[in-house]
Amino acid sequence: MQIRPDKNYGTKDPHGLRWGISVFVGDSRRCALTKLGGGLERLPNQDLSLVQGRDLLVFGNIWVHKDPKEQTLFRHPDQLNQLGVTWWYWDNPELPHLLYRGAWNTQGHKNWLRLVPCNTATQQSHLDQPITDTISQCSHEHIDRILHNSTGGEISSWQHCVGEIRDCVPRGRRILIAPSGAGVFQHYYGRDKQTWINQCAERIRQLGYEPVIRPKPSRRQREHADAGRLCDLLKREDFAAVLCHHSVIPVEAQLAGVPTITEGSCTEMPASITWDQFCQGVAIPQVDRQLVIDAVNRILMHTHHKWSAINGGW
Repeated sequence: MQIRPDKNYGTKDPHGLRWGISVFVGDSRRCALTKLGGGLERLPNQDLSLVQGRDLLVFGNIWVHKDPKEQTLFRHPDQLNQLGVTWWYWDNPELPHLLYRGAWNTQGHKNWLRLVPCNTATQQSHLDQPITDTISQCSHEHIDRILHNSTGGEISSWQHCVGEIRDCVPRGRRILIAPSGAGVFQHYYGRDKQTWINQCAERIRQLGYEPVIRPKPSRRQREHADAGRLCDLLKREDFAAVLCHHSVIPVEAQLAGVPTITEGSCTEMPASITWDQFCQGVAIPQVDRQLVIDAVNRILMHTHHKWSAINGGW
């Protein structure tokens, strides 16, 4: 099938999945319910005792489910990691540019996703694994191939979707605080979002930097308007770093040339330090652009077109 850059592959109808955990019930890796030709069945009541050694797919965060009862059935990654199975986390791609409007996605549809094993974002432990022919170990080449074929050769690399990639260095004394959603703080970490923002801003001031708070924009703002894109903001204005929490922001920020300070489970990138390290006086890193590109090339082994995921081509 020829993937088209103007078509919406992001609807739920082809796969039938809803927020929460589903179980792979056979050999098929098609990310769709069995009644739609896939290999998944929803885990009843999100009851982990019913997993019985089978691999799982976690479709986003269940607290946004339309059913109020389902909203209460969140299962923490620590619980899943105790099961001794592989679970895959489905969410937006770690390279958000793929969702932005361009020749590769002319309508700004959510046609790409990430499928990360046993975590919500790619970790160094993933990157240290050798590239093999097993699921999701195909680096960036599968993405470049889809981009090239779907645009008739106009776009031949993910780098063409990003634009200018700068060396990753601190610029100025401002630190951009880019928090995740309130539900992430509550369910994953048992914390209050506003309290975290206030505490971080105060500590940043104590360390001689100026905090700048960026409320998380809506998806429409992020993917349909230049003003909502983090990468554009970071290229327009000078920042020493971006502070993020449980996020894939390190990819977008470092491709724009800005190091990151991270807390919680974030995509691991070369120009990052943890919040604890920053508070202890560890210098904000400086990294050559090629190291960032090399890291993204590996991280993209977990990024796939939705048509490929639904049809088992991941």
